[in-house]
Amino acid sequence: MLALLMLFILSSSASIVDVDAASNFDIMPNANYSAEISSNPSAGIIWAMISDDDSKMIIPNPHGVFYVNTTDKTKGFQKIDFECKDCVSGQETYALFVLKRPWKNDASLVRKITFNVK
Repeated sequence: MLALLMLFILSSSASIVDVDAASNFDIMPNANYSAEISSNPSAGIIWAMISDDDSKMIIPNPHGVFYVNTTDKTKGFQKIDFECKDCVSGQETYALFVLKRPWKNDASLVRKITFNVK
């Protein structure tokens, strides 16, 4: 029973996508992922992950969770979970990472991330 539970835990783990390192990633259909991107909410640097209209991406919390750097409390990263639900192998989809600042009404920066569905 424990072995079966461990197999489930390992198979349901999300793969990490480092958005700071690249802008193009290979993903699998119906798999869970976590996107990580540098951010600093104390300075108003907060990212939101937004999928395109035709995308099959499910993003439960577009802002994700902020993790603080243990050595420099003013820096850290956001971890945003998503799933490529019903994506079709051989196609590509994308998501936008939009930097929002509370004192501005528009997006300060937009990064387009392409996902190649394998």
